[in-house]
Amino acid sequence: LNEYEYMSHTYISSYETQQPVISRMTLNGMEYILKKRKIGEDFELYLVDQNNMELIRFNSKEIVKRYQSYAVDNKEIDQENASFYVENEKIQMRIIVQEASMQFAEYENTYFTDFYIFMNFK
Repeated sequence: LNEYEYMSHTYISSYETQQPVISRMTLNGMEYILKKRKIGEDFELYLVDQNNMELIRFNSKEIVKRYQSYAVDNKEIDQENASFYVENEKIQMRIIVQEASMQFAEYENTYFTDFYIFMNFK
């Protein structure tokens, strides 16, 4: 993870309703803002530039899909499966889950996920 320029930390929770700023960073005089927003039962992490132009996005449903089978079996997840990667022509983003708690019920799914976000600008 030494190859990444920026690191942020955040969490998502099924009980969270805000759309907060996770972190701000400056590169070559340009400000970038890492944010999260709730969309239905999922969250999106996304990076915008100072003109509010979206540069990259990651949807939390990827985490839930992968962890769902582990939650059913009550197993720990290994480092490789705790890591998620998104890349485009501008940004490389790696999400590494530190903690995840999920319960899937007939009428309501609840979850809490704590993770680090690592980024590189190309």
